Amino acid sequence: MNIIETMPHIQYKLSFWGVLRSETLKFSSFISNWVLLVIVLAMGILFNFAVQFTINEPLKKAETQVNEEGLGKFIESDIVPNVYQSVGSLPIGVVAMLLMPLAVLFITNEFTSRAIMPALITVPNRTVFYFVKLLVISLVSFISGVIISVITYLVLLLMIDKRVVAELELPKELIFNFLLVGLVFMLLCWIGYGVGAIVKNSAGGIVAVLFLTFGMYLMLGILSNFFDWAVNIAKYLPTELAQKVISYELITGDTLSEHLASTGILAALSALIVVLGYIRFRTTTVS
Repeated sequence: MNIIETMPHIQYKLSFWGVLRSETLKFSSFISNWVLLVIVLAMGILFNFAVQFTINEPLKKAETQVNEEGLGKFIESDIVPNVYQSVGSLPIGVVAMLLMPLAVLFITNEFTSRAIMPALITVPNRTVFYFVKLLVISLVSFISGVIISVITYLVLLLMIDKRVVAELELPKELIFNFLLVGLVFMLLCWIGYGVGAIVKNSAGGIVAVLFLTFGMYLMLGILSNFFDWAVNIAKYLPTELAQKVISYELITGDTLSEHLASTGILAALSALIVVLGYIRFRTTTVS
């Protein structure tokens, strides 16, 4: 029996803004959420620590081979593009393995802690409840993605040779990619949130998204050595699509059509999983 249907009618119910405020406070009250976001930031900085060697080392070698005038041309043509490309080279696989479980827990904790029962009494409209929670995780992930990408870029500037920094500008493509990192963070969280709503179990949801981001990547990587179809399927894994999205006009060979296709497929996949999660959440029995 659905326990919500047997509860006495209460007059006080939260409005949309009340639900939004409640879910925002709920997210911010879990220290583990912020710890995961800090770890994502730390991973980005650590990755750029490795990236700076690909910028500084070629410059050191070039110093012994070209004169001062030639060195300036070398920096402009060979080094500066590498700096911009670093924005499109976040360790997205690792990021996904941290972000998607965060989104899973945001919805499954409602079931494992049995907080879902009083929550649905206060907010009897399941559609509002489900999509307000999605809105909260969307805003948090998008803003976090933009902030993290900007911070890791600024930290990279502190690591690289000052002569390179002097040649740098802030092109519109770079600013656009900061926003795209936020978009990718949000879409990956959509997948985690939808999977969590389908599974309704924290451990099961986390295992499912880790298999989707890491397990399938390894499996298809092995199979691609023997079968061409594995190579084609691997292109459509969420992390592979995400890498394409955040590298628009930064990685050599990336075209607008490829970028739009990758963005569209990732968005469609994320939206589909969110809808399936909603159907499961909307029809599930809470007891």
